[in-house]
Amino acid sequence: MSHLLIELGNSGAQADSCPLQDVHRALTAFPELNSRIAPDRQGLVLLPQVHLGFAAQTDSWMTPGS
Repeated sequence: MSHLLIELGNSGAQADSCPLQDVHRALTAFPELNSRIAPDRQGLVLLPQVHLGFAAQTDSWMTPGS
């Protein structure tokens, strides 16, 4: 794990960059983190694409544009 932290620390992330961009960059650089456990539980299935989402709290139940 320390190897991963050192590599991510040198990934070029900047203080003013978007955290989602940093996560995407990390998942692209370390594809084993963008994976799931194989159905037979004998390894990992590397996923071909990175899909990110986020949730945010609002003051109402309405979605933007509603």
